[in-house]
Amino acid sequence: PMISLTANDACSGPITVTGTDTMTAGSCSSSYTVTRTWTFVDVCGNTSSVSQIINVSDRSNPVLQAPPANITVSCAGEVPPMISLTATDTCAGEITVTGVDTTVPGNCPNSYVITRRWTVADPCGNSASVSQTITVRDTTPPVIAPLPA
Repeated sequence: PMISLTANDACSGPITVTGTDTMTAGSCSSSYTVTRTWTFVDVCGNTSSVSQIINVSDRSNPVLQAPPANITVSCAGEVPPMISLTATDTCAGEITVTGVDTTVPGNCPNSYVITRRWTVADPCGNSASVSQTITVRDTTPPVIAPLPA
């Protein structure tokens, strides 16, 4: 809200005060500049102005829900599919969540580690990430077929 300002003048008579706000868009919907200007006019038509500049910027990271717990499974078929996580943001605008799996090989074909990372970004470029580690560890020994009789 516009605050009320007063002024003094060397001559007698009322001083008229008017205020205006001018908004200038920033790089995203939640970042902008407000230039607030007050103009004072005395009875002789002399004017004086003062301005206030208010910068509004979204510096808050969005918040992702907690990821699933880290797990260890014994084979690739037990790796759960990636789920969609939800996120919230304090400012208006669409937020996007992306998920990526990164696999690091182990010492055999059925042993590896998946780092599952979800990242959320808001329209102003603020972001946050969470991750889950899935360890695939083949601990099942081979089964020997019975020998023929």
